[in-house]
Amino acid sequence: MQWLKQEGHDAIHLRDEGLQQLPNGKIFEKAYSENRVVLILI
Repeated sequence: MQWLKQEGHDAIHLRDEGLQQLPNGKIFEKAYSENRVVLILI
């Protein structure tokens, strides 16, 4: 996450927003409403 921010991207982490327990559908709805993309790191 820090690397994305250092590169000038407006990146957020669900944990920072207190939203880590949201179901996937709600995560995608939030991303869409904020014109964001979702990155999933495994």
